[in-house]
Amino acid sequence: MSDFIVPSLKIFLDVLLNRELWKVALGQALIQAARPRSVIAPLLFGLGVELDHIFGSKWVVSQLYSLGFCISADEVALFKNSILQDEEQYSLSTSEEIDSQVMDNETPCYQFVADNADANIVTLDGTGTFHGTGLIRWIKRGMVKSKPESQVLRRARLQVSELYKKGGIQTRTYYRSAIPALSQLILSPLLEIQIPHIVNSSEFYTTLLWRSSELLRKALQPAPNWINWSGYVEAASSKDTISVDDIHILPLLDLNPNDESTIFSLICYVDKQARQCKMPCTTITFDQPLYIKAVEVTAAIQCETVVVRLGGFHTLMNAVGAIFHLMRGSGIEEAMMEVYGENTVPHIMSGKAIARALRAINLLDSSLHIKLLEFLQPVEADATDNDDNIVPRLTEEQLTSLSNLLEKSLELSSEYDLDENPVLQTLASRLSLLQSTLSSTSRTAKLWIQFINYASCVKRFIYAERTKNWDAHLVGCSDFLNLFAATGHIHYAKSCRLYIQQMQALPHTHPWLYALYSEKGLHVVQRTEHPLNGLWSDLTIEQFLMASLKSRSGITHGKGLSERVRYQWVYTMHHRAAIHDAMTTLTGRRRTSSNQHVELGTSRKHRDQADLAKFRQWLDNHNPFEPGIPVLRSLSTGITATEDINCDRAEEVGYKIQTSLDNKPYTEAKIKRKDQIRTLQDLLPGVRVGKKVIHVDPTTLFLRCVEVAKRLGSDFRAFFRYEMCSVPTSLFKDNCMLKTQKSALAAKLLVERDIGQLQTDFFVIDGGWLLHRITWKRNVTFNEILCQYSEFVRQRFACKCMIVMDGYVESNIKDHERLRRINSKVCGDVMVRLDTLNKYHQSNFLSNNTNKSRIVELLAARLSEDGHIVRKCSGDADITIANDALRLSSEGNNVQVVCNDTDVVCMLVYHVFQRGDNASGQIVLRKEPLPGKPKSGGLFCIQDICGKIHSRQAEALLFIHACSGCDTTSSLFKHGKLELYNYIVKSERLVAIAEKMKSTDMSQTRIGDLGAEIFCRQFGDQNSNDLTTLRHTKFQMMITENLSKLDPRLLPPTPRASYYHSLRVHLQVVRWLQLDDCLLDEKEWGWEVGPHGLQPIMTDLPAALTFVRCKCKRLNNRCGNHQCSCVKHGLKSVEACGGCHGRDCDNCPSGIPQDDDDDDGDDVQ
Repeated sequence: MSDFIVPSLKIFLDVLLNRELWKVALGQALIQAARPRSVIAPLLFGLGVELDHIFGSKWVVSQLYSLGFCISADEVALFKNSILQDEEQYSLSTSEEIDSQVMDNETPCYQFVADNADANIVTLDGTGTFHGTGLIRWIKRGMVKSKPESQVLRRARLQVSELYKKGGIQTRTYYRSAIPALSQLILSPLLEIQIPHIVNSSEFYTTLLWRSSELLRKALQPAPNWINWSGYVEAASSKDTISVDDIHILPLLDLNPNDESTIFSLICYVDKQARQCKMPCTTITFDQPLYIKAVEVTAAIQCETVVVRLGGFHTLMNAVGAIFHLMRGSGIEEAMMEVYGENTVPHIMSGKAIARALRAINLLDSSLHIKLLEFLQPVEADATDNDDNIVPRLTEEQLTSLSNLLEKSLELSSEYDLDENPVLQTLASRLSLLQSTLSSTSRTAKLWIQFINYASCVKRFIYAERTKNWDAHLVGCSDFLNLFAATGHIHYAKSCRLYIQQMQALPHTHPWLYALYSEKGLHVVQRTEHPLNGLWSDLTIEQFLMASLKSRSGITHGKGLSERVRYQWVYTMHHRAAIHDAMTTLTGRRRTSSNQHVELGTSRKHRDQADLAKFRQWLDNHNPFEPGIPVLRSLSTGITATEDINCDRAEEVGYKIQTSLDNKPYTEAKIKRKDQIRTLQDLLPGVRVGKKVIHVDPTTLFLRCVEVAKRLGSDFRAFFRYEMCSVPTSLFKDNCMLKTQKSALAAKLLVERDIGQLQTDFFVIDGGWLLHRITWKRNVTFNEILCQYSEFVRQRFACKCMIVMDGYVESNIKDHERLRRINSKVCGDVMVRLDTLNKYHQSNFLSNNTNKSRIVELLAARLSEDGHIVRKCSGDADITIANDALRLSSEGNNVQVVCNDTDVVCMLVYHVFQRGDNASGQIVLRKEPLPGKPKSGGLFCIQDICGKIHSRQAEALLFIHACSGCDTTSSLFKHGKLELYNYIVKSERLVAIAEKMKSTDMSQTRIGDLGAEIFCRQFGDQNSNDLTTLRHTKFQMMITENLSKLDPRLLPPTPRASYYHSLRVHLQVVRWLQLDDCLLDEKEWGWEVGPHGLQPIMTDLPAALTFVRCKCKRLNNRCGNHQCSCVKHGLKSVEACGGCHGRDCDNCPSGIPQDDDDDDGDDVQ
């Protein structure tokens, strides 16, 4: 470089500067400035080309040229034009004459990958989306001799349009035959192609040790951080380096990749390259939609030199999406929300966010194995072993041996053998026995163990690709066949099966290619030197071509995607990249990636450790392996599956579907929806579209329905009678009623604590509160637990007690609330006797109504023996508590009510207020403090509260509490209890409505009208009870005023949802008023019998209007008689009508002119 500078200038620069590179750069800049037309300085030339290559910005190059620091943008453009004119470069880049000089007389193996190349072009008018096809080729480095880089001669500029006509891929037209070629492809029997899984002992035991690492690492000093699977496998593998593959971008085709002619052109091009290199055959890889078209084309033209392969990366994405699909509704979404954002989880569940999805699978897999390994951990010295463990436990010596083995695997220089380790073999056999036992005794455990098994399939598939194992690759594909069929991934279920069938025939059809795959692993691409970094070929084109295409220097940022631009970008990229590499080497700024795996970094390991702890905490609270639970349940909602939910039998269902396709032509292989699995999500409310029930995000569904309604041409306002969501979102979430903070109303009432000297004659105690107040001891008999209760009551309450307990047997309107409170807690039926040993968590045990009823029986007997009065209720215990307290008070007793329930507070305040001064005994509410909140408790005199409350609020208190949300009614979204409590003082009309809601003589229709009026007033409409109009008005206000996402929960309820809500409010108010929980028939007042007892009726209208539209043909029927469904229903034809579109008929709306020529366009063929 210094030879470019004249000696005198060099001496001058030596005096001024001390850095050699600065001297060269400044010297060349001075010479370039002095002789701009006769000199091209190397460094300035290299900088200009490099800037164009990295940033693709003409302005940046021109700006630096103006300052004299690089060549002009015109000179850069001339350089690229000269590259295109170079005949030698042309022949190399276009691959028309691939160099066939091979190393060691070995036939080269060029392979190809094609994919969609879609881009939104930055244009002046915003149109012209590029929908083309990209193509790359790769070859193992060393299979051919590389040609030395030739000098590019500076040539006079020519039009690029004249140059690109010489090269590129020749387009051909494909003519489909009358008999589809796919119909000649017969699917072989499943047992012949589904390869039995041959355990790769190295991968199996490495993964097993990783799954145990979270428990084993704690025994090491210092304890290493937990490492995710990919990082651990790489850390435990060989550190030898291997050569990388050479990858080249080939011309982009401006043709629709879904067109058979495009596929035909690519296959002909690839076939030509193989013949020129004298290759027996070559391969081209597509993702599934293009793969099946390519198979059809090659079969139709009988091309035997091109083998079509299915992209493994896209197969993996679909497999991950299928795994998460069968887990929908199981609680896995809520578990992932502990780590990932709410809007990210749907993309993970679909498999599209593949990196996050794989990380979530690994974290969940490890967390689930930690729960399983708890069954195998040695019993601590001071703990009691119940001798009823499912499988034998490991010993301390075995655990220590496994910890030492883990330590060796993490030491990069250690040599260790996993295959013959007896302790690992023992762990594997016991873990397998444990999984089999749990799967046979619990459907919930079977579902989550099935998830573990599919997670193992994913790891095997990835490991096979990383290690270039062809046989393991086919095994991995076969592992997914049943999964694809069971979960409705129909195209992959058939295409992957056909792919395996064709690849198994390679030893007979293409033995040369099979030898390269099975012996050298050339079916994967090696982009780095690490031996465990093999990549799927379809992932390579995403990383290599698509990333370059959309980078800053790509052609999607204003350059356009014309054939001229694409041609110049592809064929000059190699030279520009070489100059960039030389410049960065000169300046020492060459970007090199770290040899360390991303998951082995310190910050990443800390983050993985923290996220693993979140998953473990969630599974501790939602244990899928709880013994004694035979049913299939959702861990998040607690919903129990019905018999038709079969997601825990995905392999069986998928196998049955796949075997039904045996020996059938590909085109006749059909997979029916009714044969596929049903997931726990199907238990949630959905929207029926035809015969299918779909589950869509409520906001998304609402906006889609609104958009369709706008386009139908009818009264848009009328559509707001319907929810346009799967549930009434302002009152319900999924299957559950919305809940508000009930304690807010109690806190408003209970403000006076100074009650002076207190003398109590009776304690009335809420048995439900008492049941949960005592924390049970573990590994003691139930007799000792009953003693805990007996001692607590004796010490805490000195005088006689009346304890009111729920029966938990008969169905009532609180079934829905009990199911919601159970949530994810599960426990099987336990035979409760005094000498039975308690091994269960208290909250899980009490979540089972049968268990709760049995413990209540024993507790009631024990408290009765202690001299207390115990009352068991078949209905609502709150009503009984309030009734007994009022009765005892009316008899002159001072009563202390021990209860934290707002329902009881409201009933006591209302009835004491109604009695006035007639009550001779004092009623004091004793509110126990909440855990961690010692000031939340206290003693409150009900008579004092009645003296200070506003009369309107006291008269309407029961109505306020029921209407704003209690155990048996819904709350209104974003409307709290105090809103209605404070508003009733100002509104006489609301007081009148509250009074009518207490009447037992009101009809259901009248109650519904009153409820609609209440909602209208809460949303600001004081003069109407038309909820449909109000919903439409509020929606229009949301559009104009709300800048954030539209939320249907903020709209008023629909008329029918309001109607059933009002019936439930009336039912509850009347029962509280009369202190009779048997009054009125629940099924006539907003409730219905469901699979788990009584459940609320949300609404009796469909989610959206069944659109009436005709499909009359214009020639046969011009919508002129009652054969037209629109005319039959008295409706005008609309744009959505199939044949007339609301224009070409006798029933079109007024104001829309009919076409003069009915047959216009009918004769066009």
